[in-house]
Amino acid sequence: MKKTWIYMLCLSLIFCCAGCTGRGSAADTGSQLHSVSLTGGIPASYSGAVLEKELLLNAAAVSDGYLLPKGGVEKYSLNGELLWTQKYPFIPEDDLYYYIHIFPSDDDSFLISFVVPTYQKPDGTMCTTAPVLAKCDRNGRLLWQKSYAGFGDMTLDKAFLLPDGNAVTIGYTSDAAGTDDIYLSLLDKNGSLIGEKRYGGSDFDSPNDADYVDGVGLVALVTTQSRDGTFSASTDGYGVDVLLLLDEHLNIKWQRPLSSLLAPGSLLATDEVIYLLDLQNNYYKVDFLGEVVDQVKLFEKEAEAHFVGNSKYGVLLQCENELVFYHDRNAGMKLDFNAGRAERVIDAEDGFIIVSVNTTGSLPTPPYISALWYSTELVYSGYDRSGKLLWRNACDNTPAHIS
Repeated sequence: MKKTWIYMLCLSLIFCCAGCTGRGSAADTGSQLHSVSLTGGIPASYSGAVLEKELLLNAAAVSDGYLLPKGGVEKYSLNGELLWTQKYPFIPEDDLYYYIHIFPSDDDSFLISFVVPTYQKPDGTMCTTAPVLAKCDRNGRLLWQKSYAGFGDMTLDKAFLLPDGNAVTIGYTSDAAGTDDIYLSLLDKNGSLIGEKRYGGSDFDSPNDADYVDGVGLVALVTTQSRDGTFSASTDGYGVDVLLLLDEHLNIKWQRPLSSLLAPGSLLATDEVIYLLDLQNNYYKVDFLGEVVDQVKLFEKEAEAHFVGNSKYGVLLQCENELVFYHDRNAGMKLDFNAGRAERVIDAEDGFIIVSVNTTGSLPTPPYISALWYSTELVYSGYDRSGKLLWRNACDNTPAHIS
């Protein structure tokens, strides 16, 4: 299966406030910002031999706090107050290694995807468990759940709640030849399957990123190694990125092979245009017909950049420790940022909040899982409209452990 970054989360909130210098930019230094350093790290009693069953993935930012997938879901306010805890019947009471993704919507209701990767038990037998997608209201109450039984090895990489109450997912599943195909599903407001599609060829095809635009459809970026089938973009068996737009029935309206590979986090779709960013930091604007309408190189330095999100202050990008708001091809407000990888920007009444994931240390690899894991912090940084840093809160995502 495609390797997934795992963030294993348990709460230890740190409060901090700070000043900064300069209008339109913010000096961001750890010694100025934190009364307690953001170290996180691994508990001294952590043995590295066995992890608890909750191998946790991705805290999710919502309008008034964040959701932690901890054996279910816990919701915390921005100041660290536990607001509620919910457990769900599809999360088993055993020692399986599993992934939980949370996908919040604009009204703070959310989808949960629960996936157990195919793994080998100590006795040598292979085990596959059906993935589950569930919808919950803003208070975490379960509204429906859908099991994807019979699909074998598969993921649910992204899921979106649509304005009409339906839901759409994109991931991949193994085909009969043992390679991966793109898998999409459309569910109604009660979780019943309306339609599904598989796209791919004789080699590996997997989703890179996706975004949903109301009234337009699902914009997806896929990587294909197939020389035949749906995409037929690879000429030498190496990966090629393909941008595509799917309609409300999950049919492909158009697809566009890209001349260069894109970095993770390099797709952003707004109500007006699709933004792409390649590994050379070339910034593309693509219309909803698949035509490139603008292209410019944003950063001259050789460093990976990615989109953080769209804000009333512009499209926000990060390149190393620099955040820049762009209006078309013009750079606006710039921020020095030393709180990890920025993942989301939230507009506030008199400024904005940046949500980032800050790596604090590596973790031993558990048995039967081939991936490198890190302990991390979920960090909220509050700014005024001029880019002055006002406050910062950090949640230490140290793993659950058995000493």
